[in-house]
Amino acid sequence: MTAEKETHQALEPPVIESPKDGDKPGVRFRVEGTGTPGNFSIAYSTRDPLNPLFGQLISSNGRWNTFLDLSKFGFYVVERSPDGTVSPRSPVVTIHLESTPSAPKGDANSPEDAPH
Repeated sequence: MTAEKETHQALEPPVIESPKDGDKPGVRFRVEGTGTPGNFSIAYSTRDPLNPLFGQLISSNGRWNTFLDLSKFGFYVVERSPDGTVSPRSPVVTIHLESTPSAPKGDANSPEDAPH
């Protein structure tokens, strides 16, 4: 009886092309990059690395993309092959979503609460 050795090919981390680190996209934005065709790109928040933000099959041309709708956060992507091999994570991308703050309405304190 001979034991078969499982051979796993080392993977390179996928590349996040958009958004770039420090970008300020709108509230809903496209995330896209490249990886190994046939593998999956899986994104994780730096705040919750146990629950994926998304998983996307990498197409035959090596591209993947999805849309996200989140607040300020950092994320990274790993690649997983069909045999379960997981790549190191990509560099973290931190983005700040642009929003227009609303103008304050009225006084912060009512006249009765104002310091005398």
